[in-house]
Amino acid sequence: MSSYTFYLKKLVIMGLLLSLSGSVASCGASSAEIQTEHWELDENFEGTEVEIEVPKQIPGILTDQVGFGPASDKALVFKGEKLPGKFFILDSESGETVYTGEIVKSSYNEELDEYDNLGYFSDLDKKGRYHAYSDALGESYDFSIRDGIYEELTDQACKMLFDAMEKESGQRDVRKDCRVADALLMAYEMNKGAFSDDLGIQESGNGIPDIVDKARDEVKGLLSDDTYPEDEKYTAKDGLYFAAILAKISVAFSDLDTDFSDDCLQRAQNAWDSCHEHDAGDVETDEFYAAAQLYRATGVTQYHDVLLKFFKREDFRELFNSDDNVFMGSVSYLSISGDTDLEICNMLMKALLQRAEEIAGRASNSTYLVSDLGLDDGFEKMLSDMKCLTITDHVIYNHEYTTIIEDHIHYLMGRNPKAVNFVTRDTEGSYENAGEEGIMEDPEKNALLIFMLSILAGTGIDN
Repeated sequence: MSSYTFYLKKLVIMGLLLSLSGSVASCGASSAEIQTEHWELDENFEGTEVEIEVPKQIPGILTDQVGFGPASDKALVFKGEKLPGKFFILDSESGETVYTGEIVKSSYNEELDEYDNLGYFSDLDKKGRYHAYSDALGESYDFSIRDGIYEELTDQACKMLFDAMEKESGQRDVRKDCRVADALLMAYEMNKGAFSDDLGIQESGNGIPDIVDKARDEVKGLLSDDTYPEDEKYTAKDGLYFAAILAKISVAFSDLDTDFSDDCLQRAQNAWDSCHEHDAGDVETDEFYAAAQLYRATGVTQYHDVLLKFFKREDFRELFNSDDNVFMGSVSYLSISGDTDLEICNMLMKALLQRAEEIAGRASNSTYLVSDLGLDDGFEKMLSDMKCLTITDHVIYNHEYTTIIEDHIHYLMGRNPKAVNFVTRDTEGSYENAGEEGIMEDPEKNALLIFMLSILAGTGIDN
């Protein structure tokens, strides 16, 4: 909030006194009949200070406040109807106009009850600090054009996640911790070149990317903590999900740390057996996900039989689109190098591409170029959509998908209806300044953000 200070000078006070005397005189008596007091004004009177809170003004030009790579597609959102045809990009240091563009594609956004317009400046590739301007809307927040933005953001997101993991204490949330480890392992597996071994953790420099070390720490923490009493360790609801992550990390460490890999795989099989021995199998769709990870790690037929049972269900396609266990188990099945059913693989690829195309279609029809605005659910659906699109882009590279993923990053960093940078703290319109919750503050959301960023950092699209 902004504060404005108003000083009531002696002329104002004199005017007030005169208005009061005139008001009294009109109530049935002349001013001559009224007893009056004489006031002397203090010449040194400085005035009365009044604090008034003024609502923060949201810029009418919305931009990614962190910035763009020189070769990236660059767009702005302009809010309003019947806007002028041109916008300008100004160097924030010199004030010089460096680019003139057209405001195009005016559309009515029914969800927000507003008119939105787009303006592109992809041709501007000179590195620097800039802001946008239009005659009707004024200025945007500052942004930069520079190399390595996504590499920087990936490292920053990893460091914040590592700090949050270090602070964990007491009773652990098994499912949440498993999902964090799952996202980190998935990001590493699909985009190994995006991650470094020098982020300042204890294991840095050991030849293993720090993100994988931290996934291992998360799993080790679950193995060592008294998450469940010993006789219930693998019979509780989350036991099969834990088995899935143990099997997944065993694959990731198969060529990094064979002892740890073998131990995790044995524990995963023990967890599976224990859950089924105590009739804890078939817990929602956890069994499908665990079977997919165990079959990938072992090639044992019993796990494949469980998968086939699910693949034959009449509601499988519905589950593929709505249940993350079924979706991720299916993706794992597609990544198996051993014996798989070719017809099932074709069915899964078709389902994956159809889901990705549906997400891409929603993004292309959005005035903000995103599949979901995310302002009501804390970006949960958006992050789920981008997980699907990132996986699909890895399986079958598609420049359109990469651009859509990048547009979602731009949206999260300020090109949204609130003009809030929900990712970093160091811009004028940051989530901290706006009193909002940042994505990096939530370990599970941050892990999915890292997964999104990894495909952009790994391809060098921001250089």
